[in-house]
Amino acid sequence: MRKVVVFFAIFCLGTDVLISQTEPTVTQYMLNNSAFNPAAAGEGEMIQLSGLHRISWIGTPNAGQTSVFQVNAPFKMMGTQHAAGIKIKDDRAGQFFYRGVWLQYAYKKPLSNGATLSIGIDLGFLNAGFHGDSIVMPTTGTYHNKEGDTFLQMGSAAGTVFDGGAGIFYDANSFYAGISYVNATNPTVVWSSNNSYKMLGTAYVTGGYKYRFANPQLVLTPSVLVMTNFTVAQVDLSAVLNYNNRIRGGLSYRWGNALGIVLGCTVLDGLSLGYAYDVPFSPINTWGSHEMSVKYEFAIGGKTRAKHKSIRIL
Repeated sequence: MRKVVVFFAIFCLGTDVLISQTEPTVTQYMLNNSAFNPAAAGEGEMIQLSGLHRISWIGTPNAGQTSVFQVNAPFKMMGTQHAAGIKIKDDRAGQFFYRGVWLQYAYKKPLSNGATLSIGIDLGFLNAGFHGDSIVMPTTGTYHNKEGDTFLQMGSAAGTVFDGGAGIFYDANSFYAGISYVNATNPTVVWSSNNSYKMLGTAYVTGGYKYRFANPQLVLTPSVLVMTNFTVAQVDLSAVLNYNNRIRGGLSYRWGNALGIVLGCTVLDGLSLGYAYDVPFSPINTWGSHEMSVKYEFAIGGKTRAKHKSIRIL
């Protein structure tokens, strides 16, 4: 039987309907807005393949892991611009997990100032589960009553439901902003006649600005991300300095939660690697969280990106 974070189980259990708190936390959000806003798919007229893996609270058993994989590409049809892609997500925390697959579509409207306004949707399926039979409770002292908890007595369970979301994204040469709402259907997975899992819809608001120094090889991009399910909220403030479109480094501050270090480099034309380390403010854990990312971009026909058109390609 696996070890668990006991405080997490005590906090979450004891009701017939388990409600998810928020979407997974990601420090390198500024590198891939389409992960939480479907309208940002297909940016820069490039085909994009990206992956991210986050290990939270190193040293704490079953603290949490998140993986996101995406493929999206722009295309033209009947004289208008569009984008389509697929997003795959796997998130685990304690004895709970959820994974999903979504198809993404975005309609892109070029504006007179050279910017693009996009409207997009996510449509897919969400699978959520719970490993109640692997929880180990303490045998001494004050502890949660496993015998009276319907979740723990249920053992392992999982279910799949339809899920969807939508977003709007504005992308200019030196500025971007977007708003989206994911899990908009408030998907509820029924595990048994007594127990179910409900994931609240989450709203995202993001924006960033590209500031160019006198040295054109140096570009500073401050950005912000706010996400909330209207019960709890999270605010991330970041600033990333890019040198010659090859090397980047910066800091990210998650309000009242953690300080992050963001690093990255372009190893080949179109291929970039990223890493982030979060130093938590919470006394519960001092080992921090690690996050690795990779992105490859190429044009239709196999030509890789030579110049970065958009603020989002750091």
